[in-house]
Formats: sequence, C-alpha cells, structure tokens
Amino acid sequence: MMKKLSIKMRVTLWFTLFMMLLVIVVSVFLVFSQRKFNSLTLQKKLMETVDEIEDLNRNQLEEKISVPVNDIYISVYDMNGSRLAGIVPTDCENKEAFAKDTSRKLKSGGQEWFIYDTKVKKEHGTYLWIRGILPIHDTVHSEDIFLRLLVLALPFLVLGVALVGYLVIDRGLRPIQDMIQTAKAIGEAGDLSRRIQMEEGTDEIHTLAKTFNGMFDKLEGYFENEKRFTADASHELRTPAAVILAQCDYGLEHASSMEETKESLYKIRQQAVKMSALISNLLTLARMDNGQFQLENLEQINFSELVEIIGEQQNEMAKDKKISVITKVQPDVFLMADETMMIRMLINLIENAVQYGKEEGWVKLSLEKKEDHLELTVADNGIGIAPEHLTRIWERFYQVDPSRSSGRSNTGLGLAMVKWIVSAHKGEITVKSQPGEETVFTVNLPFEN
Repeated sequence: MMKKLSIKMRVTLWFTLFMMLLVIVVSVFLVFSQRKFNSLTLQKKLMETVDEIEDLNRNQLEEKISVPVNDIYISVYDMNGSRLAGIVPTDCENKEAFAKDTSRKLKSGGQEWFIYDTKVKKEHGTYLWIRGILPIHDTVHSEDIFLRLLVLALPFLVLGVALVGYLVIDRGLRPIQDMIQTAKAIGEAGDLSRRIQMEEGTDEIHTLAKTFNGMFDKLEGYFENEKRFTADASHELRTPAAVILAQCDYGLEHASSMEETKESLYKIRQQAVKMSALISNLLTLARMDNGQFQLENLEQINFSELVEIIGEQQNEMAKDKKISVITKVQPDVFLMADETMMIRMLINLIENAVQYGKEEGWVKLSLEKKEDHLELTVADNGIGIAPEHLTRIWERFYQVDPSRSSGRSNTGLGLAMVKWIVSAHKGEITVKSQPGEETVFTVNLPFEN
C-alpha cells in the first residue's frame, strides 16, 4: 500500500505519525510529572500543618482543630485509638490504622484522601495520635481532564499536523517536481537547453538540482559534439567520395589515353588513402571514447632515438614545402610507453606543424630530461593560432585554416588523437602561439606509467 503512494504522501504520513507520537509522549510525561509534583506538594502541606499542631498547648490545640486548617481536618486520638478532639470529614470512614510519620493515600466515599499521622509523647509513658486528613481536590485530577481533552482534540490535531507537514514537504520537494517536469520536457521535445530553475541554496535538494543541471550541461555538450562530429565526418567523407566518383566518370567517359587513365586512378587512390586514414582514425577515436582502447604494449623505449628517427623521416616529407625539421635531443631519455602511440603522436604533431608552416620555414623538435618527466617541444614559425582558436584546436575536425586541409593525410583528427595519447600516458600537453610568428606545443610525460 505504502509503495503506491508518492514520496510526498509517504513523508507526510511518517512526519504526521512521528509528530503525533511525540505530542502524546510529551503530553503524558508532562501530565504525570505535574501529577507527581502536585501530590508531593499536597503531602508536604499536610505534614507541615500536622507537625505545627504538635507543638501547641491544649487550649491552642482545641481552638486550632475545631475547624479545617488549610482544608486539612485535624483530629486527636488516645493510645487506644479513641478520638479525643478534632473533626473528621463525614464522607471519610477514617478506619485506617495509625502509622507514625507516614503519608499515604486513602479511597473512601468516592473520593481520595491523603492521611498523615504523628505520635506525641506525654507524661507517665502515655502518648497521643494526631491525624491530618486532606482531600485530594481538582489540582490533582485536572491532569485527567487535560488527557481527555487531548483525546478529543487528537483528530483535529492530526489533521492540522498533516496539513502543515504536507505544505512544508511540498515546498521542500518542489525542486524534485521541477526536475521531473524538466526531464519530461527533454524527453518529449528533445530540448537539452532547459534547466531546473532554483534560488541559491546549499541543502541536499539544491545540490541535487545543481548536479542535474551539470549533467544536462554535459549531455547537451555531448550531443552537440556528436551532431557536429557527425556533420563534420559526413562532410570530410563526402569530399573524397565526390572526387573519386568524378574521376571515375572522367576516366570512363573522357580518358583517351593510358596516361589520362593513370592520372585518374592516381587521384582516386589519393582520395581512397585519405578516406582510409579518416575511417581508421575515427574507429580509433571511437574505441578510445568507449574505453575499448587500452595501452597494452607498455615498454621501456629510448624516446631520444624515436624522436630522432621520426624527425628525420618527416624532414624528407617536409622538403616539398621547403621546410626544415630541426632536432635538438638530449640522448638516452628512456620512457615507459606504448611505442606505436608515441610514433603516432610525434607524426601528428610534426605534420600539423608542417601543414601550417611557411615555405622555407622550420620545425624544431627538442627533448629534455627533467627530474621526474621528460619535456618534448614541437615549434614552428608558421601562421600561428589566434587566441580564440587555442582552446578549440583539440576538437575533432576543427581547423584553424580549412584552406590548408588538402594535405595527403590531414583528417582534422590529428590533435584530438594527440591529446588522448598524452592523457592516456598520464601526461599533459599545452600550446602557446603568436599569430604570424611562432607556435609551440609542449608535451610533459612521466617516466613511469
């Protein structure tokens, strides 16, 4: 039954039950505490009055006990229990045996009484009993009236507590209702830009709302990246596909010699290679995103030799743009890493520097050993990167100058892959650039992973 109720109703019921139990327990405790206090007060009053009577002479005693003193009936008895003087309530049987200096409760005549006896010694070994009888009035029984009123008022009290609890809980849980409405709106309309609107606060509900808003921010970013990625990938694949189709049509319809046919086939091959590289990189990045790509071939490599070899290879390929690849490498710098990934990182960084470099310019590679890591820098004196582009160069397919994207292996994924490789090796990469002058990529990698 409880499971079918909303959280708001369940919390309200539990709150109401708890508050009612608390009210009942506190009320009963106060009633019995007050009753105990009143009873003790009356008994003290009775004992003090009787003790005062004990010290009076005969005349004073007869005058004092002829009428009730502070609602207390005083009577005097001889050793045999025969009453000598004083008065006794008519509706009190007064058959209780004497007990020295002891206060006790007696029920008689449909009423309760407190009785107190004291023993007074006289001459020749005789003694007298002085008894005080005090009726228990409404001061003690008023607690019973309070309890009855509480029982009568209990249904109204329950309704009041439930209503107040419901309103308080409704206000407290209102952000959760906003979350539900926001989630519904996103599910129905696909609007990831909606957020839970709340005032500033630091309680758990506000924290939960902020967490949901942060999650929506990330989801919106992921979906936007996915949409942009899909659009860019489609665009990048459409261009070489269009070139391949065009060259096929030309070769089939217009090629009149073997040389023209070979030229068309060469261009087709170029675009096919580019498409193959693009698809390969996309698959690799997808595996990286899904956590399916792991660095399984970690080994101790001579990173100095690797940088020299890759630098020399890229220097030959950069000669088409009359760009020199210059290396300044500290020897015997060893690193625990995946060698294949390190090769890809170096090639991507150098190819990026060459692609955006100036003719007759340079690309400088430097490697230096630090205390607990190595520092690799790849610098070029090319077109540079404007400040507004620096944070976006790691995005897939993002290009500072798309007009330079016609290179043999450029897919727009190189720097995104570099970023992942560096992060996978627990390193970091930064970039500084002055447009038109110089761009420097700095990679810091720990020796051990």
